[in-house]
Amino acid sequence: MPTERYIIYVDDDFDDKELLQEAFADIPDYDLVTLDDGLELIQYLEKADRLPNLIILDINMPALSGRDTMKILRAHERFSDIPLVMFSTTSNPVEIARFRASRIDLINKPVTYSSVKTIVQQLIGYAR
Repeated sequence: MPTERYIIYVDDDFDDKELLQEAFADIPDYDLVTLDDGLELIQYLEKADRLPNLIILDINMPALSGRDTMKILRAHERFSDIPLVMFSTTSNPVEIARFRASRIDLINKPVTYSSVKTIVQQLIGYAR
């Protein structure tokens, strides 16, 4: 089980998860839990004693997409206040506006390790 403060990153891309895990290894205050899709996240949260400080969702995933997962989390009383950030490669302004209307920011996935370090600091700012 994670330490006191933890963040969940949900993405079906192994390389993206590994990159973020490496960056979080240098952050002493947070553990990073990685899951493969939204369905796995919902199952994890239903069994969790403590809720995460932040959930990072990829938009396109099998079983349950980031969009659908977001809707489920926002509709569930126990999970509705968990800060969410969408992680994507999109720069579509309509998509960004849709997420912000739901109290969710969209952050572009980093492409280099140095940019990951910067984004990790930004992500921690979202954690409660």
